[in-house]
Amino acid sequence: MKFERYISNASNVFAQNRLLKLVVIVLVVLVMFSFAKITELSGNQKVILVPAGLSDKVEIGSSQADETYLSAMGVYAATLMYSTTAVSVETQYKLLTELFDTAAYTKYSESLMTTAAAQAKNAVSFSLKIDQIQIETSPKQEIRMSVSIEKYIFGQKSDAVPERRELVVGFKLSNGRFYITTLEEEKLL
Repeated sequence: MKFERYISNASNVFAQNRLLKLVVIVLVVLVMFSFAKITELSGNQKVILVPAGLSDKVEIGSSQADETYLSAMGVYAATLMYSTTAVSVETQYKLLTELFDTAAYTKYSESLMTTAAAQAKNAVSFSLKIDQIQIETSPKQEIRMSVSIEKYIFGQKSDAVPERRELVVGFKLSNGRFYITTLEEEKLL
């Protein structure tokens, strides 16, 4: 009799262990499935904004954005760079350098601040007109803008014809934030 009780208790223990193993395996599978879904959803997360100055909604994902948002950021960068006065140029260039990616910051910040100091010293102002905007998202991420720039020295217009340039703003989006990676300009005839 004692032997049968021992066997039935041992069988119960083994059965309980098998049940617990099954529960643990099911929980591990559910945790892995939940982790996979959360990872997938975080990559597809989007924020819809209606920023000031724009009449349309703008979608920004972790690594992609609407063309409306990208063109607005391109216009913002061009305005900070070319629509300056002798008084505001240093502040605007500081705002512009805040948009740069870490690697690009070291390359561009010193030259921009040197240019800003020279503009402020010589009382040079610029006026900007954007003629055309083109956005490329693959293979390169670039915003190309054809701009016309009028230069003023001590409040007097220096050139009869505005200077035409093409501004190329290389960018990347990281966690929905816009970063400038390159900023190149070419004179157009």
